[in-house]
Amino acid sequence: MKLLVLLLLVASSHSFPTEPTFAEQQTESRLRFAALDEVRLLANGLLQLGHSLRDFVQNTKNQINAIFQKLNIFDKSFYQLSVLASEIKEEEEELKKTTVILKANNEEIKSLSLEINSKVEDIINERNHLRSQVGGLEEKLSGLSQSLLSAEQVVEISTLK
Repeated sequence: MKLLVLLLLVASSHSFPTEPTFAEQQTESRLRFAALDEVRLLANGLLQLGHSLRDFVQNTKNQINAIFQKLNIFDKSFYQLSVLASEIKEEEEELKKTTVILKANNEEIKSLSLEINSKVEDIINERNHLRSQVGGLEEKLSGLSQSLLSAEQVVEISTLK
């Protein structure tokens, strides 16, 4: 701030030139060069300004580096998420295919089950029919056997049954 005020004073003193007189020309020749204290003051101000600018640039550079690090982390995370999303989509497609296959297998199993059930019912009906026929034959056989066979042969036939 001091430097700015000093620069403004120096600039304003040279902005309105007038015709110098002889006495003024002599003092002007002496004043042409700045005093050593003024030069030191200006140099110190410029040095402080340089240090401030260097610190500002360093802080800005650190902030930019931090932003780039965060962007790199974000990019890595985004890449990982996109890889996971593509894997999930692939697995979803596989599951859909498997579901279609399982539905087809399930329908096939249902039709086979219905077919087996109807055959089992047919077999049970045939078995019952055969039992009734065998029962009828046994009665006829026992009736015939009692009249044609001896008691020992009837006992033998009963044991065979």
